Amino acid sequence: MLLGQRTSKVTRDDARDHNAGIYLLRALKAYLGSASGRRSVRALRELAELDSVAEVLDEAEAVVRRWRGDNKGPEWRKAFERMTPDELREAERAIDRMLVSLPMRRTRRWQLHKGGRHVAPRQMMRRNLATGGDPLTWLWRRHRTEPRSVVLLCDISGSMERHARLLLRFGHALARSEVRTESFVFGTRLTRITAQLRHRDPDRALDRVSAAVADWSGGTRIGGSFREFNQRWARRVLRTSGIVIVISDGWDRGDPAVVGEETARLRRNCRRLIWLNPLAGSKEYRPLAAGMAAAYPHVDVFLPGHDLASLQSLAEILASDAGDRAGTSLR
Repeated sequence: MLLGQRTSKVTRDDARDHNAGIYLLRALKAYLGSASGRRSVRALRELAELDSVAEVLDEAEAVVRRWRGDNKGPEWRKAFERMTPDELREAERAIDRMLVSLPMRRTRRWQLHKGGRHVAPRQMMRRNLATGGDPLTWLWRRHRTEPRSVVLLCDISGSMERHARLLLRFGHALARSEVRTESFVFGTRLTRITAQLRHRDPDRALDRVSAAVADWSGGTRIGGSFREFNQRWARRVLRTSGIVIVISDGWDRGDPAVVGEETARLRRNCRRLIWLNPLAGSKEYRPLAAGMAAAYPHVDVFLPGHDLASLQSLAEILASDAGDRAGTSLR
């Protein structure tokens, strides 16, 4: 009925389902076409072969759930380090399909809007010049809204080697969303990788990151890297309304006092500081390593980063713009 009507009578319910099916398929095509390449075309062709509207709607909803990862099986709770190569590849695809969005915040800037509650005097005067300045046409304005910006700082030292590449794929998902994202990696030095992660293909994006970074799988100097970010980059890329995400296991070769001092400074420059630690997936884990112990008091949200479920939790926290340490730490 959706793609070829086979009966002469169409009820009102059929017409309503027909329109709903069209809009759902358009949304599905827009989402899958931007994220999944040839398999999205194959999925849409399978939908087109179905006869009834109900079958199309049911199958389309199932495809959306499958591609977004809503049907979470046991593999979502399986640690990355215990996955087989095939499971790791599936995990990479699941991360690539994650949808990350942030709530809109009101800015100081204005925009014309018919539902605004404030008069736009300059635009109204310009619009009414033809009538001698008489306000025959009234224009209204409201504050512009935009999502909060995100800064990602990912540890790529030797102790993070098993997790860094997977977790950077989450950074790639952030970079291709509507969220304004700045990305950095650090080991013994800090490297900006925002431009590299903008490549549409995640594998090629990560290859470009590897080529741009000189200290991959080396040592770790969290305090020194945070200091370089605070002194060189914070004023350029970080807003006080923004969110900072740190991905690190907290192992550090430098002075713990520097880690604590620079983490506190980083927290003062943002709205919320979120820390993902792959080691926190263990029930016995406690932030006792010197670097992690120094940074922990200044962290708002502390999460594990060892499986797909923890990354989905991060995406949900970002979407709700909520969460505090009491509800998210050391689970």
